[in-house]
Amino acid sequence: MTSLASDTDVARLPFKVRPQRGEGAASFITRLAQANHLPPAYLRKYLTEPPLHRGKPTWPRIAAAAGRDLTDLQLILNTVECKECGAPIQAKSMFGPKPLTCSRACRQKRYRKRYPASEWRREPCRICGKLMKMQIGQRRPLCSSACRRTAYLERQQRKQQVAEVSSNTEGDSPPACPICEGPLAPSTTKSRRRTCSQRCRQSAYRWRTTPPRPPRPPAPPRKPAPTPARTCEICEQPLPPGHGRSRRRTCSARCRQRAYRSSEEQRAQQAAPATTPSPVPLPGPAASPNTAGARADALAPARNEPLETPPCPVCSGPMPEGSRRSQRRTCSQRCRQKAYRRRKATQPR
Repeated sequence: MTSLASDTDVARLPFKVRPQRGEGAASFITRLAQANHLPPAYLRKYLTEPPLHRGKPTWPRIAAAAGRDLTDLQLILNTVECKECGAPIQAKSMFGPKPLTCSRACRQKRYRKRYPASEWRREPCRICGKLMKMQIGQRRPLCSSACRRTAYLERQQRKQQVAEVSSNTEGDSPPACPICEGPLAPSTTKSRRRTCSQRCRQSAYRWRTTPPRPPRPPAPPRKPAPTPARTCEICEQPLPPGHGRSRRRTCSARCRQRAYRSSEEQRAQQAAPATTPSPVPLPGPAASPNTAGARADALAPARNEPLETPPCPVCSGPMPEGSRRSQRRTCSQRCRQKAYRRRKATQPR
């Protein structure tokens, strides 16, 4: 014998309602409040744990207010029968939607009862007879590229035969269905029928209404071919990488100065009159044919006589090598200091 759930804090409501199997606590509290002329929100808050009365209603207080056994009430409200096989299902939560089926298999069976599987999508191939599944957007039941090629050749041959028959006979050839390519049944009315059946008519409608596939995105642009490496005009060394629109011809400032001096000398020779002797280039050290100095000397005008380096004006000693193209006037730092003191001494104070 089971005893009723007793809670001294909960008052028993005068009107009772019969609990329905699997309806849940929320629906039962709403019907119980409406039967006793109470707001459902007020009764739902009253059945929560005191003193704050927050959260969800508890089962002992619900059973005490309804005047029913706690175990039986909880079992009836939470137990749901499977809609497919009738097996009992225990709800996992007090509130919220309740499950309708007990397993995935029952759910699939119940779904197939409402929406049966379409058998027309699995059809035999028109050429080889192999059972195939029609894909979305597929027009004719052809399983492979070989069967499609055979069907294409048959259509072309049939068109030629129809053209020959129509040219030889007076009457028109019987029309064919554009979907299945079968003969159309003769119509007793003056209708503009173009397909042989409802199925072919639906296929033709899908062909007309299906939007075309979007075009493929353009291929990414190819990388430009690397430009061939350029060399310096003076020393024939590879030029360092720079901007694409640069017109660099030399590799360093030294080679740029040499090229500039050579171009200036050539420009002066072309501008000078025939009687004016050509300017004498600055003396310099002897260089081998493979060095940059040899290329600069080759660009300079031809010299008939060898040039000599002038001696130091202070000590009358020979000048060091490499001073032909520079503005050096003394042979050493000591002589440069002596020349500086002499100039200072001769200047008026």
